[in-house]
Amino acid sequence: MATRRTATAKKMTKKPAGKAARAEHPSPLPGDVAAILKAARFSETTTEVSRALGMRSFLGNKVGRWVLHATSFPERKGYAVDLVLNRRHAPGGNQYGTKHRFVTVDALAREQADAMEDLKRLAKDDDLLKCPKCNLRYVIQKQGTRGTFLSCEGMQRVYRRVDGIKMKDVACRGTSDRIPAVVIHR
Repeated sequence: MATRRTATAKKMTKKPAGKAARAEHPSPLPGDVAAILKAARFSETTTEVSRALGMRSFLGNKVGRWVLHATSFPERKGYAVDLVLNRRHAPGGNQYGTKHRFVTVDALAREQADAMEDLKRLAKDDDLLKCPKCNLRYVIQKQGTRGTFLSCEGMQRVYRRVDGIKMKDVACRGTSDRIPAVVIHR
């Protein structure tokens, strides 16, 4: 268990460090969220990190090189389940293509099949997931000042030498508007 030390004039005491203190057990899911996801052939893969953040992760079937990934946020205001594509059969990592956010349990029960079909269509035709600028890398979810957008995986810091001087740059500046970044289901 993570702790932080607090110094007082008389002695040192140990206090639980923030969210790690309540990470002992995963948060309960409202309604039948876990049952809905398990009926759709998702299996729970909650890790220590996701428990510490109050999240629960579920992995679905593999579609080509992609894996359906659902994450629940039970401690958030309004409650949410995000359904995305992931590249590896493990929670975490980048989120590729459109994110389907379900803000109610009813919306999840009613519309998760359509959202899964949409993501499977994207996974089968992954040309839509490729960056329109470089056509080499895939687009991932990024959070900007104007909200979520789809950006090339290559939009990360790289160093280049220009006239013998080391300069910061990005590998690709491509963004995609061919598919929506987020679809909210209410």
